Amino acid sequence: MTHTAKFTTEDKPSGTVYYPADRLAVELAGVAGCRAIPEERMPYIRSLGRTLGFQITLLNGEPLPPKPIPHPRPRLDVEA
Repeated sequence: MTHTAKFTTEDKPSGTVYYPADRLAVELAGVAGCRAIPEERMPYIRSLGRTLGFQITLLNGEPLPPKPIPHPRPRLDVEA
C-alpha cells in the first residue's frame, strides 16, 4: 500500500502555496517548518516523499504539476 500526502493549492502574488489536506501532509508541513508550504520548499518535500516511498498529490488525487520553468532574468551588462 502506497501512502499519499494530499495538498490543496492557492496562487498568491508571491507564488503557489501548498496547504496540507490530510494527516500525512500536516506532518510534512511540520518537517518543512511551516503550516503552508511555499513553492520553493516543495522540491525538498517531493524528494523526501520519493526517499520514504509515498506519493504527494493534490486533494483530488492528481499528481502535483511539475515545477514551472523560471523565466530568464534580463542580463544587465554595466560598463563603468
